[in-house]
Amino acid sequence: MDEDEKRAFHCTVPILHNPPPIPSNKRIKKRVTSLDDFSRICDRGIDWSESFASIKRIRSQGLTFGSCWAFATIAAVEALHALTFQLQNPPILLSVQQLIDYNVANHGCGGGNVLDAFTYIILNEGLNTEQNYLYHGIQRTCDTVKEKGDGLEIDAYTIVNPRNKDQLAYALCEQPVVVGINAHGSNFSQYRGGIYRSECGTDISHSVSLVGMRIDKATNDQYWILKNSWGEKWGEGGFMKLLKNDGTPGGHCGTPRTSI
Repeated sequence: MDEDEKRAFHCTVPILHNPPPIPSNKRIKKRVTSLDDFSRICDRGIDWSESFASIKRIRSQGLTFGSCWAFATIAAVEALHALTFQLQNPPILLSVQQLIDYNVANHGCGGGNVLDAFTYIILNEGLNTEQNYLYHGIQRTCDTVKEKGDGLEIDAYTIVNPRNKDQLAYALCEQPVVVGINAHGSNFSQYRGGIYRSECGTDISHSVSLVGMRIDKATNDQYWILKNSWGEKWGEGGFMKLLKNDGTPGGHCGTPRTSI
């Protein structure tokens, strides 16, 4: 796979920090809130995937389909459900395909914006399950019969202040977070393990779920724990350790730039 093909594969649209208004809805308690007053942070680090099997579960978006935005959004909602109800093995897998088919504000296989994906889930009052609305790896005609289902609902989302690693850490201590990163380059796609330190830009090209942060005992380096959607054979069982403090304002691979 050459670099142009990889860009098409990653295919995400940067998060807008001034999202357009949406219609009033009684299920929406708040639209966008500030994280300036977060008062709790896990000083010893955290890895949500160690506590919940549903968060540790890795999916694969396929080799030619730019649906990372949908997988990252679904991972965040499923994680929130597990944390809220303390479920080790929740019976519900949410439908990625529904987001791809219905979310007309996004572009299906042409990439997407996670804000639009979260907005769709809110306005639709939830998503169907994976079992009822299977993933096919292509954008298809909307199945209106399956749009409503037995899946989960959310009533809000929060945009983390951009380019602020501390704010992102605060948010991560509450729950997994969707982040945009720069995933260009063969080193990223061929990552197999260890702390990823390779040079990378800050232009956002891929969406993943941030599920933890730790400190390497040998080097004392801090790192993020990313959950990808490229299957279990990529990285460390589908996860990546990404250098957290590299001294740049934008963060390594642009991690703190856009998160929700």
